[in-house]
Amino acid sequence: MSQLLKTLSPFEEINKEFPFASPIKEWKKSGGKVIGFFGGDIPEEILSAAGALPVWLRGPYGEVPLDDANSYLHIYTCSHMRSIYEVALKGGYDFLDGVMTTPYCDGTRRLYDVWERYKPIPAMFFLHTPHKNIPEAEEFYYENIKEFIANIERAFQKKITNEALQEAIKTYNQTRKLFNQLFDLRKKDNPPITGAEVFEIYNASAMMPRKAFNVLLKELIDEASTSDRALNGGLRLMINGTALHNSEYIKGIEDLGSIVVADSLLNGSMSFMDLVSEDENLDPLLAITRHYLNKFPAPRMAPSEPRFDRILQMAEDFHIDGMITGVVRYCAPHIYDEVRLSKRFETRGIPSLRLDLEYGMAATGQIKTRVQAFIEMIEEKKRKG
Repeated sequence: MSQLLKTLSPFEEINKEFPFASPIKEWKKSGGKVIGFFGGDIPEEILSAAGALPVWLRGPYGEVPLDDANSYLHIYTCSHMRSIYEVALKGGYDFLDGVMTTPYCDGTRRLYDVWERYKPIPAMFFLHTPHKNIPEAEEFYYENIKEFIANIERAFQKKITNEALQEAIKTYNQTRKLFNQLFDLRKKDNPPITGAEVFEIYNASAMMPRKAFNVLLKELIDEASTSDRALNGGLRLMINGTALHNSEYIKGIEDLGSIVVADSLLNGSMSFMDLVSEDENLDPLLAITRHYLNKFPAPRMAPSEPRFDRILQMAEDFHIDGMITGVVRYCAPHIYDEVRLSKRFETRGIPSLRLDLEYGMAATGQIKTRVQAFIEMIEEKKRKG
């Protein structure tokens, strides 16, 4: 067994404290505001510039009964959104000072509606976001971001200055630069970190002040870069699909004779690969607008080809042997996205597997059987040349 990364421990400890982790408690104790968000493409820089701690809301690790949430959200709403509301209904998110989302999908819109109606928080924000990155969309989005900022300023009596926005952009860009260093380590033939370990880092990033997180991430990268840890996990896989948070799902896949070296997930690479412009001559709001319209595209964006091209380029850069797409049931954006994406992978000679999941599910039972068969198929194909 390869030696463990000691610097991974702080991330794991924070994740064990979900949902009210110690960094959030310390932030609240100091008088800071906390804004929880769900969905995707949330401009966290704006929340940070308002002096708030952005927290990416999720459900617990593992599958949990959703009896309470099912009373408010139809079962055709994905279990990801229902899991978030289950935590909220049980008081797990009572520490929040605000909640926000975007029209990322119907699930996020309906969860926002239900939350606002039945468990309202004084500060609730809905940021309208386009589904295209044409010039008209940029103008529309820019104006909506300005309105969003005005709403936050009124709610928290806090002026958001250009200086604060520029500082937040630099802080979040530092996170992105560090993650890109980590991604480069995963491109190695024998990477020094597993996919499951990377997911522990992703999860902790959602419950920490960004500057403190950057310190921990740099320490981990320094250790991973200088240690003699070199993992030979067998096949190199990419994970695609709905946002996932249970690292045991990834570990279960890796235990079957593979190593997950890349992902195209909303809570993973999609959020951390691209930088916001730090040009001091550019309006920081315009820089943020352009970034969130032109970053790694989500399935909600049209047309789909730029997203597919980006994922295919990742498969090449990370030397992928196969792709596993995990789709949480009733996640419409990824259900339709997966069919077209898998065909493009097949034309490149890269096998793909689709798994229908419930949010929080680990790689056990039928999932484990299907992944094992998928891995064996790829190995057999490689043996035959």
